[in-house]
Amino acid sequence: MKKSQARSIRVRSWALGVLFAIALTGAPASVEPVAVRYAESITQGLLLLRGANDNVLAHGELVQGLSRGNESEPPLFCFKDGSSGTRR
Repeated sequence: MKKSQARSIRVRSWALGVLFAIALTGAPASVEPVAVRYAESITQGLLLLRGANDNVLAHGELVQGLSRGNESEPPLFCFKDGSSGTRR
């Protein structure tokens, strides 16, 4: 076995051992509500939806705001062919 291969195996073994130790000693995850000091106001974002070849497929808008708790509107997309749609 070459020296570089032996080193690579040692590094992988060490990293796997560290990950295993962290997994065994980690505390169980708990989910609790987070207190908010200041509620946000309206947030607006302008979006671009791109395809796999980086072509722009649609322009969109995202508006989020607090109304009756923690609600927001889904993003609205306007496609090049004139159609529009939302995604939840």
